[in-house]
Amino acid sequence: QQAWQYADIFRTAQRWDLAKKALEMAVAHAKKGGSQDRRVNDTLRLAQAQANLGERKDALQTARSVFDAPETDKGPILMAGAYEIAPALRGHSMDVEVAKLVEDAIAQHMQVVIDPKTEEGAAFLATKWHHIRKGWELVIELYRSTGKDDLADQARERAAQMLSQQGRL
Repeated sequence: QQAWQYADIFRTAQRWDLAKKALEMAVAHAKKGGSQDRRVNDTLRLAQAQANLGERKDALQTARSVFDAPETDKGPILMAGAYEIAPALRGHSMDVEVAKLVEDAIAQHMQVVIDPKTEEGAAFLATKWHHIRKGWELVIELYRSTGKDDLADQARERAAQMLSQQGRL
């Protein structure tokens, strides 16, 4: 029940081996207990630990495993993907796959449903487009770093189209 708290300590200390063990327990508990919030957050942190341990394919698969979360629990997906998982994965001959993960995480971010009247909801909405923009910048950068300029250009077009919606939403 408290494994996620121990995992946070291990993550802070960058003891990825211990963090992974604690997070595996936390994810199992969240799945059994039905807490979607804990399942999503702990699974994403597990993906970060896997990435830092060199378990790169597992990290990608683990991160994607929370894409089935309800719209009310998708909030952490983009931030974890872009700011925690991608940095640990990039530069290891899979930057195209990492770019696809971040782009798919952006799509998850667009699906989030949040109560704008809560403090958390207001904060989410205030920063939503900033994180989407940063995510797209990372996607484009990852494609360019692998010499996939065509994919980078296509991503730039998709980003421009999505970001043009900002004023309309």
